Amino acid sequence: MENDEIKKIISEVAEEVARKSVQEMATGLATRTRTRAQSVSIQKETPSQAEECAEKNEHNHGVRKTIRKFKGPQVSGVKRKVKPVEEDKKQEPEDAPDEDNEMEDAKDPEESEDAANSDTDKKDEIRNLSLQVVGSFLYKPLVPLPNLSPYLQGIIEIRVAREYMCKSNKAYRQRSIWGSDPYTSDSDIVCALQHTSLLTIGETPPDKIAGVAVYCRVVKGRNSYQSTVRNGIRSRKSGAFEGCSIKLENYSTLDTLGTHEELLRMAKAMSTTAPQSFRKSTPVNASRVIVPPETEIVFNLSSEPAYKFSLPAFADYGCDPSQRTCNILYENCLYFETRERRYELAKETEREDAYRLSEVVDPFEKDCDYMGSNPVPLRKEHVVPVLDGVSWKSFLWAENCSLHVKDLIIQDIHNFKYFP
Repeated sequence: MENDEIKKIISEVAEEVARKSVQEMATGLATRTRTRAQSVSIQKETPSQAEECAEKNEHNHGVRKTIRKFKGPQVSGVKRKVKPVEEDKKQEPEDAPDEDNEMEDAKDPEESEDAANSDTDKKDEIRNLSLQVVGSFLYKPLVPLPNLSPYLQGIIEIRVAREYMCKSNKAYRQRSIWGSDPYTSDSDIVCALQHTSLLTIGETPPDKIAGVAVYCRVVKGRNSYQSTVRNGIRSRKSGAFEGCSIKLENYSTLDTLGTHEELLRMAKAMSTTAPQSFRKSTPVNASRVIVPPETEIVFNLSSEPAYKFSLPAFADYGCDPSQRTCNILYENCLYFETRERRYELAKETEREDAYRLSEVVDPFEKDCDYMGSNPVPLRKEHVVPVLDGVSWKSFLWAENCSLHVKDLIIQDIHNFKYFP
């Protein structure tokens, strides 16, 4: 009997312990589930009906049913609550830029006013400089300015065409600039624009403008000019310079480079006496220079002064027969150019009335120094034959700057030059 009672007591104790442990497990699981649901519910929402129902059924239907309640609808209810939270979070940044835009809008009027004042000041300065201009010149690479002594302490204007405002400019590549504000008057103005940071020179010419007008002040020459590095370009060092110096003041963009009359006047100014300096080129023998009548000075493809094409220069009339083109070609070669090509016209020595027309290869590189150090007419490897054995009467020069030779027509002749 005692053994049966002991077994019964042990069985009751075991059942009681098992029942309490199951209840404790269910209670712990329910507590963790409620905690997780509360952490997800950020927007202070009330407990779901599924949770309330689960708590009531914990006593009515037992521990296992209560556990199934927490595992089922509670989890799905939590996921449905997460979506509006994420949507609200996504909507919060959308409102933020509006405040920033309002702050930017509030600053824009001040910035625009400062920019407008700056533009007005620059326009006034350029207007004042343009009224003080005492001389205007047309820029050409590697062609120095004339003697600037008559313009000392005055403002000169140098007009630069857009096609030269790029790093492929021959003078820019050669770094033809001496000194550092002021510069020698034979310094390249495009290099100076970059060196002074007045204008940034790019790889290609700028768009939407015809060029720029650069305003410089002419000052006395110095005994020495220092080399400095500015804006990616190094100026050269120089000793005493017999010419003048220039200081860049400002520049303005141009919609048109100038009228035909203005360009002719500026081109003539560039072809006058060159400044005296130790960098001057070898002087040309004046006795061998042929100056045709009624001609004007322009620049050829080698950026050197040449004579502008005109019909009277080739009409073969006048009191002096020696100045007629057909007679000049007995001892000289004629080189005439279009905007892109150079042609050589030479008399053939084998026949009396026979002339040869050829196209010069690489005319940009064949300047006066090259022509002076090579035989004229040029060798066969430097020209491409066009016509040969042509009578002089077959050459018809027209007023519209064109040449008609048999079936060949060369239009838009721009300039010409003789070489002995």
